[in-house]
Amino acid sequence: MPLPEPGDGHTHDDITWLGIGLAIASNGLISASLNIQKYAHMKNEALGAARKPYTSLPIWWFGLALNAFGEVGNLIAYGYAEATVVTPIGAVGVIFGAIIATFVLKEPFSKTDFVGFLFVVGGVVLIVYSKGTEAVIEPTVEEAIRDYFGTIQAIVYFIAIISCTLLLLSVAEKYGKTYVIVYPLLCSMIASWTVLGCKSFMAFFRLTVEKGRNQFSQFPQALFPFLVLLVIIVCAVWSVHYLQMAMRFHDNNKVIPTYYATFTLACIIGAAIVYREFEGASMGAILLFTLGTWLKFACCAPAAC
Repeated sequence: MPLPEPGDGHTHDDITWLGIGLAIASNGLISASLNIQKYAHMKNEALGAARKPYTSLPIWWFGLALNAFGEVGNLIAYGYAEATVVTPIGAVGVIFGAIIATFVLKEPFSKTDFVGFLFVVGGVVLIVYSKGTEAVIEPTVEEAIRDYFGTIQAIVYFIAIISCTLLLLSVAEKYGKTYVIVYPLLCSMIASWTVLGCKSFMAFFRLTVEKGRNQFSQFPQALFPFLVLLVIIVCAVWSVHYLQMAMRFHDNNKVIPTYYATFTLACIIGAAIVYREFEGASMGAILLFTLGTWLKFACCAPAAC
């Protein structure tokens, strides 16, 4: 059954709220999966010298499977709402994660954490309200290359993010065990490529399946969607490793907020530069979005220390 399209009795509001709903459900699932994987790490570390590689633990793979389902939901969500809306909504995972970490993993929960919850909710509401329910761009392969990925600002951004990633890779082993922010930040920079890729790939997919404009058949342009898909898969798998390292050495009540904060920032910057998602936005909308983002980071920043 095809998902709703504007013009088929559905408005852009319907489509955007579908993306928002998918994002909330998917991030709840992802949060549960991360806590299952944290549980696997805790049990494994308790074995001491008998500790096994975490990839040999069935419960870790169960968590990874849940994470994959959640990420697929997020992938679909990026096709129905802007990246600057879907990504910040991921902060609801902080709430789900803290509840699970507190009651299941027995990690401490403070009044500051509760205030942080309120900040997260307020931040997400402001972000969604400020962005409204605008139509999601659906570029063809040619348009994506010409108007987005091939622009000067996008190329400069790609060079900058690659340089920062290489720098973090060079210091991660030395500082990752001491400072919570190191591995989540590295994970976020790598994972932000998946968001940029998901947005275009879902546009190509929807144009092909729902509108009959095949984006996968005309050579050589048809190679681009598969290149994008390869980047999505490689970066998704690669980023998981560094998130696992963070959870191995630090509490989830610190790791998850830090990860969502850094991931949100990386994705907002990427979407703003590559897809120009703030182009044409009013000053009021930008201020509301900025306030919402600040509320999120005000919640997450203490965890990064």
